[in-house]
Formats: sequence, structure tokens, C-alpha cells
Amino acid sequence: MKVADLPLLVCVDDESEVLDSLHRLFRHEFRVMPFTDPKKALKFISDYKKEIPIIISDFKMGPINGLDFLNTVKLKAPTSYRIILSGQIEIQHLSDSINDQIIHKFFMKPWDNEILKIQIKEVLQTRELMLEKERYKHLSITDPVTLLTNHRFFQESLSKELALCNESSPVSLLMIDVDHFKKYNDTHGHPAGDKLLQNIAARIKDGLMNIPCTVSRYGGEEFGVVLPFANKEEALRLAENIRASFEAIPFIGEDGKNSTITISCGVATAPTDTMDKAELINIADKALYKAKAEGRNRVCA
Repeated sequence: MKVADLPLLVCVDDESEVLDSLHRLFRHEFRVMPFTDPKKALKFISDYKKEIPIIISDFKMGPINGLDFLNTVKLKAPTSYRIILSGQIEIQHLSDSINDQIIHKFFMKPWDNEILKIQIKEVLQTRELMLEKERYKHLSITDPVTLLTNHRFFQESLSKELALCNESSPVSLLMIDVDHFKKYNDTHGHPAGDKLLQNIAARIKDGLMNIPCTVSRYGGEEFGVVLPFANKEEALRLAENIRASFEAIPFIGEDGKNSTITISCGVATAPTDTMDKAELINIADKALYKAKAEGRNRVCA
């Protein structure tokens, strides 16, 4: 394997002898990046665009604490496995840092070379399994066409929010349907229809930017939006803003021509309408059907 293809191992220690030892130990399995200065290490971690699998830090590095360093690393490289390699650290500091997920592992100095190599190999395998698990989890809740969360995630999200719902913390639900989507699909074909759904999903998300919410593909050309903390009035206002954006800004079709796409939206709110999840969805759906029956391109509650 070429050196450039080896996984990265960032090592931070104020003793160059320690860094030299780690470089010699891991140079055949990793691209070892040694730093005596934690600030330079942070800059490298921030600038490096690819994932860094493992970052090893000493605990005491002059005025800088290794735990503080790795806590900053956690923000800049959240998928990296963070390890303290030290001969002196208080057990309470160590325990708190593991509980707070600042570090994943602690290894003692001085170390046995063969044991440390086995331990780091295990860390790399554990991280790969964790990332694989996260990838499968992401796929299981993601709609492949729009890349929004899917129906299953929508149901789970609504259940969680309703469990926290009360008079002072309402939850609103938007059910959004694309007007005359079947006609568009039949005219332009399914690939163009899928592309349109992607663009619609993006526009709905843009219309809710900085608003706490979950936007999901409910099914077909229908989208569900869970809005925690939003009462009926706020939900209607947000829904109307989204509807107006579709009416005002046409989509550019596959043929390069403008295509005016409109949406209809139904709104329901807990606890005002109901606290039952199935009934809340049903109320929002009935409001959506009302919007369709009254001529489409409108919001109803």
C-alpha cells in the first residue's frame, strides 16, 4: 500500500523522543503526523478535509492540557477516535473525560510496543465498525430520492415530540402535497419527476431554515413537517411562506423551460387539536384534502 493510502495517525506530545518512537512503531500501518505543538496539530486537523481515524495526545504538554486539546478536537473531527497516552493523569479526570466522550481510550506510558500496536489496531477496527453502523442507520432512515428522512423517521420523530408536548410547548404538523404531480410525471417522465421531488424537498427545507423541525418524505409526492414549539398561528404562517415561495419562483424543467409548481398544505396542532398521533396526522390530512378541494395552492387548517 502506498504511503498516501495509509490511514492517518496524528500524534501530539511535547517530547520529540516520544513522537519519534510512535513514528517508528506505526510507520508501516499509518501515515504518522507528529506534533510537539498542539496549536499546529489543531490547525492541521482543521485544514485536513478528509477524516482522521485516530488522534493520540499526551496529557501534560506544558501549559496545555491534553483533555482540553482533545475536547476541541471533538468539535473539529467528531468521528476521530481520541486517545490519551500518558504516564500521569488523575483517575477522576480520566473517568469524567470518558463519560463526557472527550476521549475514547487511555493507554499508559511507558508502553509495550506489541501491546500498543494491537490496541491501536483494535481501535481502528472499532471505529470502522462504528462508522459502518452509522452508515446503515443513516440509510435506514433516509429516503433515497429526496435524501430527506423517510416515513419511518417521521413517525418516530412525531411520537417523540408529542411525548414532550403540552400547552406551553405545542407541536404542529404540516402535510404538504405537490399539486398535479401525476400530470408532471406523465408529461416529463419519472426521472424528471424524481428530480422535481429533490428540488421541492430542498425548497421546503430552505423555507424552514433555522427553524427547529423535521422534514420528511411521507410518501409519493407528500411531505410531512414536524414543528416542535410552533402553535397553530406560527405553523400557518410558516406553511404560507413555503406555499408562496413555490408560487413566486418557478422551477427550471429538464427542457430548460420554467415550470410553475404549486403545493397544498394541511396544518394540525397538538395539544389544541388532539394529543393522539394518528388523529393528528388524520386532521392534517383532512385539512390538506380541504386545500385540494378548494382549488389547490393554498394552506388549510
